[in-house]
Amino acid sequence: MRRVLFLFSKKCRHLFEILDSREERKSAVFISQIPVKEWYDLFKDCTYADACLDRVICEAYRLEFKGESIRN
Repeated sequence: MRRVLFLFSKKCRHLFEILDSREERKSAVFISQIPVKEWYDLFKDCTYADACLDRVICEAYRLEFKGESIRN
């Protein structure tokens, strides 16, 4: 079972402010072990989830690696 940090309103707002200030001006890199299709569920506020993910996924280049973990 994986432990997940949920994004509550204050953290959602901070993330949105960062993404919004960088939109179309600067790059951002996101690295996650959680599949993109599950990112929406990390947000406890649907409005921020829509706004943040729209800014992250809209013009993103995605690299997804599949396979067994080499950490074991």
